[in-house]
Amino acid sequence: MTMRRYAWVAELVPAVGEAVAPACGPETVAAVEAELGPGPVAWGVQTCARIVASAPPTGFSGTKPVVPGEDEAQRRSYEVGLFMLLQALYTGRVPSELRLSPEALELNQHALHRRMPLAGMFQAMWQVNLRVQQALLDFLAEHDLVGSPTEALLLAAQLSESVISYVEAIQDRTQEAWERDLRLWEEQTAVARRRAIRQLIEGTVEAAEAEQVLGVRLRAHHVGLIAARRRAGGALSGLADDLHRAVALLTDTDARFMCVETDDDTIAAWLTFAAPPEAAELRSLHDGLASLTGVWCAVGPRCRAPRASAVPTCSRGAWPITHRRTFATVSRSSRWTR
Repeated sequence: MTMRRYAWVAELVPAVGEAVAPACGPETVAAVEAELGPGPVAWGVQTCARIVASAPPTGFSGTKPVVPGEDEAQRRSYEVGLFMLLQALYTGRVPSELRLSPEALELNQHALHRRMPLAGMFQAMWQVNLRVQQALLDFLAEHDLVGSPTEALLLAAQLSESVISYVEAIQDRTQEAWERDLRLWEEQTAVARRRAIRQLIEGTVEAAEAEQVLGVRLRAHHVGLIAARRRAGGALSGLADDLHRAVALLTDTDARFMCVETDDDTIAAWLTFAAPPEAAELRSLHDGLASLTGVWCAVGPRCRAPRASAVPTCSRGAWPITHRRTFATVSRSSRWTR
C-alpha cells in the first residue's frame, strides 16, 4: 500500500466557534467531502473566510470599488481553488494530470465574460495559496502533527514545493480553458453582432436593444463605411484592425468605431460622434481610407442624430438609411469592385 505523503490533510478541522457556510456550490462540497471528509471542507471554508476578511489580495478586483456580493464571489473562487489543492495534496496526484473542477470551469467563464484580466487572477491565486500554505503549517503546529524543528522545516519545504507544482498546474489548466472559452465566446459574439447589424439595416430592431450587443451608443451622429479587399475573394482577416488603426489616425474627435464582417465578404462599419463631425474631418477620413493599400473603402454621407422626442422611430430608421446611402456611394464609385 502506497503511503500518502500528505495523509494528514484528511485530519483538517476548523477552529471551534467559527462555523461558516460554504460559498461554493453543493456539488463541489459533496465531491470534496466524498474524498476528504467534512472536516477538511469546513477547514477550507473557514480559512477562505479569514483570508477575505483580513485583506483581499491585490489583483483579484483591481482598483474597482467593492460592490455587494464581491466578498462572497471572492470566497467562492478561493474555496474552489483551495479544494482542488487539498484533493491534489491528499491523493498525491501528478500535477500534469490535474483537471479543473466543474465549478472552476464555470468561474473561469464568468471571469472571462466580466473581462477580468487573467494576470490579475493568477496574481491573486499565488497570494491566496501562500496564505493557505501558511494556514496548513499553522494547523500542523497547533495540533502537534509535526516532530522536531528539523522535521518541521523539511515538511514546510516539501509542502511549498508541492503547492507550487499544483498551483502552476491549475494555472496551466485555467489558461487552456480560458483560451478555449475565449475562442468560443468570440465566435458567438461575432455571430450576434452580425445578426444585430442585419436587424439594424432591415429596421427590425430598436437601437437601444442593438446597443447591448454591439457595445456602442447608436443614437448619435454617425457615418457609415463599407470596405473590402481589392483582390476578388481577398480574406477579411486583419481588415477590421487595419480600418480601426486608420480611423484612429484620421479622426481628431472622440469618435467610437464599430465594425462587423457581413455575409458578403465586406466589412460594414460605423463611426459614431457625440457632436456633428466637421466636413473637413469627413473629407480627411474619406481621402485617408481611400488611400489604404489593397482596400476598397467607401464613406457614406453624414447622418444627424434624431431629436430626443423622436428617438424610438428615428433611431431605428436612421441606420438602414445610412447603410443604403453608403451603398449608394459605393455604386457611384468606379473604383469599387465586388
